[in-house]
Amino acid sequence: MEITSLCIRLLVNLLLLIAAQHTHCAQRADAAFPHIEPPRLQFFEYESIFLSCSGFRGPTEWRVIKRIHSNTTPWENSTGSMTFKPAYISYSGEYWCENGEGERSNTLNIIVTAGVVILESPALPVMEGQSISLRCRKKAPPYLLTADFYKDGLLKDTGYKGKMTIHNVSKSNEGLYKCKIIGAGESPESWLAVRAVLLSVVGILQCRKHREYELAGVAEPLSDTYANVTKHKKKKGCQESVMSDVTYAVVTIKKKKRGNQQQKIASSQQTAYE
Repeated sequence: MEITSLCIRLLVNLLLLIAAQHTHCAQRADAAFPHIEPPRLQFFEYESIFLSCSGFRGPTEWRVIKRIHSNTTPWENSTGSMTFKPAYISYSGEYWCENGEGERSNTLNIIVTAGVVILESPALPVMEGQSISLRCRKKAPPYLLTADFYKDGLLKDTGYKGKMTIHNVSKSNEGLYKCKIIGAGESPESWLAVRAVLLSVVGILQCRKHREYELAGVAEPLSDTYANVTKHKKKKGCQESVMSDVTYAVVTIKKKKRGNQQQKIASSQQTAYE
């Protein structure tokens, strides 16, 4: 019963750890991009766009940077925010945040179009397992009409109210999306990025094994790894994310003599590499 109780507590802690990892990863994903309002990548000409580097911290000031077409020399703004009101087609391009030490964030590929249809999709990467909605919107009313949605040039779905929902997002949903409204036109293409969260959980199997030891009256192993949790880790300076095994939980069963009796002591150790 002691081992069973320990397993239950461990699995509850594991679920809390997974939830914390998911939230932390999502927060760091947001912090690795410029803040944009409205939170999308496509805009009609003459709309307003706000970009900011307010989420970044460091010894030097962060500035909004824009690359002009294929020019290798970026145009930069001297402040940490930028407002386009109104926005023009020439404002389309790649934007990122950068500081005086050369550290830079991930980029946002903003599109300003003179067309009459845009695709409203998330500006930032979405986490695996989430549900998201893509909207196809006209510039003038009626705004939301029946629309066809395309992924990588192939018809993906038809939304009868101009909306397509993707449930339980996975890496296979990553790609270039656009939409088309019959009689109105089609939107530009924008990249939908999906951030993976990989989890390898062996706690249930380990607890089952220890339950079998308990029922058989056999001594438990001195140590076992109950769970491995893998999450994304950012490179220093908010560079592109890389995969790294950064957190794991180890539960060790030790025997300690106290007087003339032996008592089993369960200890749990958690190590995190940042």
